[in-house]
Amino acid sequence: MEIPLSDFIRTLRRMGDLHSIDTEDHAVRTQHFAQRVGEKLNLDSTQMLFLRYGADAHDFGKLFIDASVLDKNGRLNKAQRAHMQTHCELGYEALELIHLPQEIMDVILCHHEHWDGSGYPRKLQGEEIPLLARIVSIADMWDALNSDRPYRSARSPARALEIMNEHTAWFDPKLFAIFLSLVHETEK
Repeated sequence: MEIPLSDFIRTLRRMGDLHSIDTEDHAVRTQHFAQRVGEKLNLDSTQMLFLRYGADAHDFGKLFIDASVLDKNGRLNKAQRAHMQTHCELGYEALELIHLPQEIMDVILCHHEHWDGSGYPRKLQGEEIPLLARIVSIADMWDALNSDRPYRSARSPARALEIMNEHTAWFDPKLFAIFLSLVHETEK
């Protein structure tokens, strides 16, 4: 009997939720916001499905990060930060043999790449970064800033927006404009 892809992706997300107190429901909220951006872009139904699944599985690699680093109460040191940043590649490598659609795999690998090339793991820039990963990157940061983390309390939406505006070079300008319009719609 084959497991439907949707069930497999939900299982990946649930495994992440169980591994760290930091990630519970993060993927669901990231997925929701990413889908709103995708709808504004008029992505087709297949792209929307891959966007949803990619957002759900984007942090799967955190399963391979020591929980003491994931749940650390305080700033990470340089070595811990470097270890944390391996989660993109670790998740990609762990799922590579399963042959998930490449669009989903791209989100897992590239959701921390930045438009200006300052991200990780491959230092991609601009449109070298797959579109769905660019969308999830924005949704991921928005949810992370608006959520409690072991090392800090949630930011207010206004402060989260200020922080994201300070880092606009990280984001595709077209997608960031859509993001801003969605935030402003939510505030009304």
